[in-house]
Amino acid sequence: MLDRVALRAGRLARLRSEMAAREVAAVLLTDSVNVRCASGARNMQIFTAPNPARYLFVALDGFVMCWWQVICAAGVAVIGVA
Repeated sequence: MLDRVALRAGRLARLRSEMAAREVAAVLLTDSVNVRCASGARNMQIFTAPNPARYLFVALDGFVMCWWQVICAAGVAVIGVA
């Protein structure tokens, strides 16, 4: 059986390893495929097809933050953070 927790942890570790090798302190991912690969966040391609709406911030030695933008019926942007 696939260990999804270990898979996600391994992907994040690989990203941080590449960041360290290139002396990059943080990255901001905007492509939905890259966000999913680095964080495991899924079921977002349909919602982000017209424009990027979910972002992932990864600090080399710190936290990971995912946030997204949703346009409601009134046209107001609501930002969520996880």
